[in-house]
Amino acid sequence: MTTKTIHADFWEDAVVDNIDEEYDRLVQHLHDSAKSAEGLRVTKRQLSYETLELIRQRGAARAAGNYQPTSELAKHCREAIKEDLKERRAAVLAEAAEAG
Repeated sequence: MTTKTIHADFWEDAVVDNIDEEYDRLVQHLHDSAKSAEGLRVTKRQLSYETLELIRQRGAARAAGNYQPTSELAKHCREAIKEDLKERRAAVLAEAAEAG
């Protein structure tokens, strides 16, 4: 085996290892993204129609560049989300108490 062959083999192995690492990172990223998206769907189902409408309005105001309404809507969104999640938590605890 010549020095050139050894260097070529080493380089080839390094490239393959790098591709494997990149692939593993991609798979992990896709897995994490899928989990995150699943969590968003669950959260969205937990929010009331009114809260989702506030979020939509906030997005529209932000897209239009209306910063004052955006700020005010963001405040209302946070309050509505907290309330929805508090209600959801209470419902889950009540279900658990009934089942338990």
